[in-house]
Amino acid sequence: MADAGAAHGIARGLGYLPRLAFEKRCRNYAVERDGRRLLATLVRVPGLDGVYLEVETGAEASGELAPALAVVRGLMVELGIEEGDFTTELYTDAVSARRGAGGAGRTGW
Repeated sequence: MADAGAAHGIARGLGYLPRLAFEKRCRNYAVERDGRRLLATLVRVPGLDGVYLEVETGAEASGELAPALAVVRGLMVELGIEEGDFTTELYTDAVSARRGAGGAGRTGW
């Protein structure tokens, strides 16, 4: 949606209230490995320590998920990222925990 204000208005109109707001600063890099297009994104979230790396690719059918994941993991290993560095934690959970229970701190859209 091109108009963020309109999107916020729709969410509020549906009865949703802001729980947590934060910035996510990204730099994207297009990469190709094993005939697959990947998007590698360096992410910085103010208030969280470090820089995060997201690597993603598409899979048109469920049978492509395992090979796609293998290519993603292969790129991460190539970049020096070890399996123990992987996380499934969401940025919203990390920011909320950093700010204290319930995401206290700057809230709103």
